Amino acid sequence: MDKLYIKNINKSFNNLEVLKDISLNFKEEEITCILGPSGCGKSTLLNIITGIITDYNGEVVGFNNKEISFIFQEDRLVPWLTVYDNIRLVLKDKYNEDQIHKRIHEYLYLTGIEDYMYYYPSSLSGGMKQRASIARALTFGGDLIIMDEPFKSLDIKSKLQILKDFKEIVQTAKSTVIFVTHDIDEAIEIGDSIYLLSDKPTYIKKAWNNLDQENLRNEILMNIMQESVD
Repeated sequence: MDKLYIKNINKSFNNLEVLKDISLNFKEEEITCILGPSGCGKSTLLNIITGIITDYNGEVVGFNNKEISFIFQEDRLVPWLTVYDNIRLVLKDKYNEDQIHKRIHEYLYLTGIEDYMYYYPSSLSGGMKQRASIARALTFGGDLIIMDEPFKSLDIKSKLQILKDFKEIVQTAKSTVIFVTHDIDEAIEIGDSIYLLSDKPTYIKKAWNNLDQENLRNEILMNIMQESVD
């Protein structure tokens, strides 16, 4: 079994059953996509994995000693700091100044925004802000990056460009990523594996480890629609 996994996770809030027997494997240095409808409990699952929620049934294995970085739906950049200083802010207690300078330059180059390192967030497009958020997470150097619908607020042009580059960025950085989304195309574009969640009570409807297969999008869509019919 992989080093990172959850097994038979069950979680209820009062009488509402949210998660039902969820088991997932997360391969290191790969992108695992968790695909599911809005409100199905994806954020609850992330909170269990990261230890924010502790009252659940089941096993969470391999995450205790992991350093975790987050990329959220919103960029969460400090508006009065430049891109460079936004990233430096999360590094100053972890690296010396030479290491900070080198890492920031490396990952801003990797994410394609090295020319904008001294810009303030107000001068950046939505796509550029999200690239800065990705650079900040990678620069921090955590063992695991968790992305909670990070491209939800972007316009289609910005999203397509970031999706095009993101998988290559992660492969170069050798990061392990858990990517949560409700967008089929996002999951197919960047995932190494996809787990499809049902609506509440949420269970795993199907998993795909071969994302090169023909008509994958239609197969995923059929599985989603089947639940709606049922």
